[in-house]
Amino acid sequence: MKWTAIACCMLLLPFLSSAEGEDVYVGGHSIWPPYFISTQSGLSVEIVKAAFNASNKGFEFHPSPFSRAMRELAKGDLDLITALWKTPAREAVYEFSEPYISNQLFFVSSASVPIDYQGLESLSGHHICTILGFGYQSLLDPIKDLKQMTLLELRTCLLQLHKERVEGVIADKHAALYEFKQDPAFSSFSFREPIIADWPVHIAVLKSNPRASQIIESFNQGLRLIQQNGTYDQIVNRYMETR
Repeated sequence: MKWTAIACCMLLLPFLSSAEGEDVYVGGHSIWPPYFISTQSGLSVEIVKAAFNASNKGFEFHPSPFSRAMRELAKGDLDLITALWKTPAREAVYEFSEPYISNQLFFVSSASVPIDYQGLESLSGHHICTILGFGYQSLLDPIKDLKQMTLLELRTCLLQLHKERVEGVIADKHAALYEFKQDPAFSSFSFREPIIADWPVHIAVLKSNPRASQIIESFNQGLRLIQQNGTYDQIVNRYMETR
């Protein structure tokens, strides 16, 4: 009788694991401090995890280069992209959550590489560094004779500016502030006005995912809860730098 009970439990294990797995959502994005620092830390990682937890759902963050994460989402290896800006093309394919933070995009330049920046149009004929796969490329496409070095990480772009191989970098303010704090070589860098864009950040799920509405509603519900109980503000205050 004892062995029969054990055998029955063993047979049930795969089904129990599968049921539990349905309540754990897997999200991807590139490492992008302070938003994505590790599998357990980062502003976006903690907000998204706390929101799902508040809705009694689990969340795991699987880091990979952004372009690869988008491919993994398309293949069904991920449930969601953990941070994404809306564009008309993306809205046709993805279901978006309510925004949970915003990204302020600036042109970053160095005192050692003078440039008369008056807005994106003034970058005509100049050489800048951008990050592969980020949604601001459509803002740059109309600029005549703009030369771009496209890399995978913001830090690598900033190093190119430090070495005077480019004249500036397109960067989110808080991501850049994080890198400035990590490396004194970036101390002469500054944010140039006017701001390029202030874009809300969402989680995104493929509309073809049969659980898309469920995932988005779970996140939105949890986000409202953590904004009300103070958890959201606690997370933001730990990560946000000012300058």
